[in-house]
Amino acid sequence: MWWQSIIPILCVVILLRICYEDIKERAVYWFWFPVLGILLGYEHYIHTQFNYFIFSISMNIVLILTILSVLYIYAKWKMKKSFLEEAFGIGDMFLFFALGVGFPMMTFVISFVCALIFALIISVILRLKKQNMTVPLAGYMSLFFAVIFIVDKCYKPVNLYLI
Repeated sequence: MWWQSIIPILCVVILLRICYEDIKERAVYWFWFPVLGILLGYEHYIHTQFNYFIFSISMNIVLILTILSVLYIYAKWKMKKSFLEEAFGIGDMFLFFALGVGFPMMTFVISFVCALIFALIISVILRLKKQNMTVPLAGYMSLFFAVIFIVDKCYKPVNLYLI
């Protein structure tokens, strides 16, 4: 079908838009996240069996909820800050869930950790130039996933949905 070749392009465009908005304006329009989640979810669905699709999404959401719970506890007790206002962005959380629907479990775990490491490296490098900078986590992770998506679609031996 013709729209199946358009979906990866739309995903990359939305990921790059999220990256731009988060880095430039430090605010991302909320509707990008459900649109991205639907597109990535459909892309995941057409490449896997239904049972594995549901299992992967369930496990990814459990992993995301676990990570967010640990971050919440750390923000409240150790940092003594409000979770969604000071310690963590709601756009970051929305991006986590949009990405969680879009990939098989092992692909998600590996690429998610790599995206977090990528964001950490970029923020450390940029922090050397600026002081007291907040980290546009959704922006950096979106950039990482856009590159991963481009590599997946342009370089045929790589397939995000085989794991």
